[in-house]
Amino acid sequence: MPNPNAGVNNTQFGWRLEGKIIAIDNGGNLPCYKNFMQIMEFGALELIVLDTASTLHGKSQFSDIDGLQVFPNTTLGDGTPSTLFACLDSTLSGTLPPVLNSDLPASLAHKITKLSELPVNTIALDSITGVESFDWVSLDCYNDIEIIITHGKEKLKKTLLCNIQIPFTFTHDGQTSWTRANELMASFGLRFHCFSGTQKATHMVSEKPLEKDQSTRTVTYDAIFVPDAERSKHLTSNEREKIAFLLDTVFDIHDLTYQVLEEGSSERAKSYLLSRGYISQFDEEEGAFVFTSEYTPPPWGSEFSKELSMLHEGVQKNV
Repeated sequence: MPNPNAGVNNTQFGWRLEGKIIAIDNGGNLPCYKNFMQIMEFGALELIVLDTASTLHGKSQFSDIDGLQVFPNTTLGDGTPSTLFACLDSTLSGTLPPVLNSDLPASLAHKITKLSELPVNTIALDSITGVESFDWVSLDCYNDIEIIITHGKEKLKKTLLCNIQIPFTFTHDGQTSWTRANELMASFGLRFHCFSGTQKATHMVSEKPLEKDQSTRTVTYDAIFVPDAERSKHLTSNEREKIAFLLDTVFDIHDLTYQVLEEGSSERAKSYLLSRGYISQFDEEEGAFVFTSEYTPPPWGSEFSKELSMLHEGVQKNV
């Protein structure tokens, strides 16, 4: 198994995961993360991707990744057949119908143009056998989140981290709002922590090639939800470790990782800060090196060291 500690810089700290982190991604967003390959190389994750619009299907880079299972033409739902609204940009396709309105940037309106309606399989989260719970749940905003959660309450009770794609520019009928997402997650003891990845659209449309572009219209943000204070009291040490690992490795969040670790062990939390460079190792290690004229390490070289020593001796004689 590849070393899951590759993300930290000091051997004094090491992740202590008991078993793998079980995750499910509805919509196929996670493989689009820039650090996805590195995350999977750690060997700490078992990931199920429900590739609703089959955007990942057949792509060779995802075919031989250990711990990754991709199921095309499938989405979380209530377990009954549904309809896939295929858009011009397949990453915006889902079981929610696209809605065109005059407020959308022309570039975005073009992308959500409906091409066809196709049958798609749905599966209830609670009906997935062989998995007691999912440590990490990722939901896109182009499928019906309300239905997904209604038929996934038992699994979500033990979810440790959830990231939900939140629309700030509504493009599909029935999308879950930011306020509603907070209400739904709160019912499982999960609180909002921060926003992560964002999608933006441009208002620039030109018949001529643009020398540069700019996209400022916020379309979606990923909202990260973690256990609230009450749920945190009852977490096991391994559950804390899983949350900390995901926060650090996937989302590059260090302050909350520290807090989660500190709740279990102050020493480990301190070691984590040291490994991430928030504490100087010279303040922590006995016999830390202090730069003096008596010792000048490379790259200064021996001649410079001799000159510095002679200068220091001359100063001492004149004192």
